[in-house]
Amino acid sequence: DWQSGASADYHGVSVRHQSRRVWIIDNTIYRLQGDGIQVSLDRGPGAPPQFIYIGRNEMYENQENAVDLKVCYDVILSQNDFHDIQAGGDDPASNAINVLNDQNSAAHPLSDRIWIIANHIHNCDGGVIVEESQNTYFIGNLVHDIIYSGTIQKNSPYGRGSALFNRLGNN
Repeated sequence: DWQSGASADYHGVSVRHQSRRVWIIDNTIYRLQGDGIQVSLDRGPGAPPQFIYIGRNEMYENQENAVDLKVCYDVILSQNDFHDIQAGGDDPASNAINVLNDQNSAAHPLSDRIWIIANHIHNCDGGVIVEESQNTYFIGNLVHDIIYSGTIQKNSPYGRGSALFNRLGNN
């Protein structure tokens, strides 16, 4: 139930540690009780996911985020349509795209080389939040109608209501 009060982390696509050269293209991913796509080190053994291409997908009405990147390398998000991503359930961090470090390890502390190119992001609580990553690029995106509808304070670290919110990053 994507509209339930409790987040269950049921994602459309999960890409985990040791994954290489994954393409996620031309999909419609919606009404999930989690993220549309999550790319994550997941604190597992070995290397973070690397060489991931996410292109020409449509994602909407997910309880968490459209795309959630948690410690990964060489990721391209291009020509996607992310819309109607609003706070749902008990997760306060619903955005079109998150680049986070909460799955980090001593060997792999930050995401690196993230390219967000020519996406359409609209009617969301938050556009893109970048937290402590390196070399994250935001190029040629169309972002509009970003209006936070929830109750988190304006100075929240989640950057709600921002088209692009760079928090602690070297980008």
